[in-house]
Amino acid sequence: STVTALLRHESDKATGTGAKEGGHHHAARNTARVSQAQAHSIVAAAHHQQQQQQQAESLSIQYQQQLLIQQQQIQMQQLALEASQNAAAAQFAQARLAQVSNMQSNM
Repeated sequence: STVTALLRHESDKATGTGAKEGGHHHAARNTARVSQAQAHSIVAAAHHQQQQQQQAESLSIQYQQQLLIQQQQIQMQQLALEASQNAAAAQFAQARLAQVSNMQSNM
């Protein structure tokens, strides 16, 4: 993985630097310690980034679910509106029918 490659790169840098300094083991050890600290921070950063990505994905899923629920609520409201319009139209038709039959009986 990327983390492993970075660690190997840091490790190579550490041993290379140590060898250049006239073979002083002390310098090589210090560099290795720095390199190890860098490795830990790289791993920690990668872990943190992974957590953030998972959180973002989770939020995205929640957002999509909320959108779906809202769309369904809107559809239900539209159906209810249509039903009430149909009921109003039916009432109007009944009233008109009654008016017409009333006019016919008065003829």
